[in-house]
This record gives sequence, structure tokens and C-alpha cells, in this order.
Amino acid sequence: MDKKIRRTLTILITVLSLSVVLLGVGLATGLSSYYGSGGLYKQAACIDKALDFARKGIVRDVGGFHGAIFECSQIRWSGSIYV
Repeated sequence: MDKKIRRTLTILITVLSLSVVLLGVGLATGLSSYYGSGGLYKQAACIDKALDFARKGIVRDVGGFHGAIFECSQIRWSGSIYV
């Protein structure tokens, strides 16, 4: 194999493997700090609720969808529209 090709492949494999490792670490730390204990279930329920609002036409764009998920994940009282 040509030296240029070998060097390019080595650099490419190194960059890809570092990217995968950094992505995994970022997801692991981000998920654990943001969702905490039981948070993944609540996040899934909030996504379901935001999708339901989108089907009904209450949420009409991506910003509203992400806002609905964020608000739902922060609400802790029983009178909320997200319950």
C-alpha cells in the first residue's frame, strides 16, 4: 500500500475513533447530569406528550417542540398541561 494512503487511513481511523469516544463520554455525562434518576422515563413521557401536542396542532415548529419537552421535563405539579 502506498505511504500516502496508509497515512491518510491512519489519520482517518484515529479521528473517527476519537470522535466516537468523545461522543460517548459526552452523552454519558450529559444524560446523567440532565436527566438524573428516573429522568429518562420522564423524558420519554415528555416527548410523547410533545408529539401529541404536535398532532393536535398546538406545537407547530421545532422550537415549540423542544420548548414543550423542556417545560414538561421541568414541571413538577399535578395541575400542569403536561401531566
